[in-house]
Amino acid sequence: DNPELCMNTGLARLSIIEDNMCFITLVVISVGLIASCMANVGFFALGISYLDDNTRKRSVAVPIGVVIGGRLIGGVFGDLLGWGCL
Repeated sequence: DNPELCMNTGLARLSIIEDNMCFITLVVISVGLIASCMANVGFFALGISYLDDNTRKRSVAVPIGVVIGGRLIGGVFGDLLGWGCL
């Protein structure tokens, strides 16, 4: 309803002034990914081989399946929890 909004003289000009980039977020994400990858290496290299060596050969698939299934369900639960908190 305001005629100033439709006139060229009434338009406000937007100027975006970029500050210096903050690399703290990039560093935190990178450190988190490196820690996550190190945990995955430890889990798969040490955890699964430990289960394989220290369980009966007849029922070795059950504990490995439970551990891998729990890891997958935990990731899905974390994603759902993050989605629900948004």
